[in-house]
Amino acid sequence: MRLAALCAAVAFPALCSVRVLPTPQSITWSGEPVLILEPQPLQIVMPGKPSKQAQIAAEWLRSSLAGMNSTIAARVVTAKERGGARVAIFLWDAAEGLPPIALAQADREALDGARRFGQSYVLLTRGNKEIWAIGSTRQGVLYAVATLVQLFEPAEHGLRVDGVHVRDFPDFRYRAASDWLLRA
Repeated sequence: MRLAALCAAVAFPALCSVRVLPTPQSITWSGEPVLILEPQPLQIVMPGKPSKQAQIAAEWLRSSLAGMNSTIAARVVTAKERGGARVAIFLWDAAEGLPPIALAQADREALDGARRFGQSYVLLTRGNKEIWAIGSTRQGVLYAVATLVQLFEPAEHGLRVDGVHVRDFPDFRYRAASDWLLRA
């Protein structure tokens, strides 16, 4: 039985539209897509002094883009502030303070590192020019980028990310805590 038919049969079509592993706590598709077109540069913004994890996340993002579209990847610029690029991806560590954008109360609660084991993140698109990967800690930023990489899709003359708002945090301190149960 195909996945779409299975989803329709069990009446959970919303779950079938999720293309992210592990499945986030909350994912909402809305707004216009962010298009990253070939002749235009893409900017990765890491405010302040970027942590080692943020640098790893930025490099992972850059290499993932190279695997999807080498023309775009060659035009990725990393900076501390947003410059003239049409599209910017912000990698923000909320442990240093919340970003200068409006966040819902549920987002602020999810970014409470003490309550969510420091692994939570919020990933959202703002209009068609910004993507925010906000982690409750440096580790959360890395997890947000892992989700973002899965959301890129090929588009005519570039890549796209559909308008999305993701909120994720672990239910358990250790994300693989249930693995031993499945193998028992």
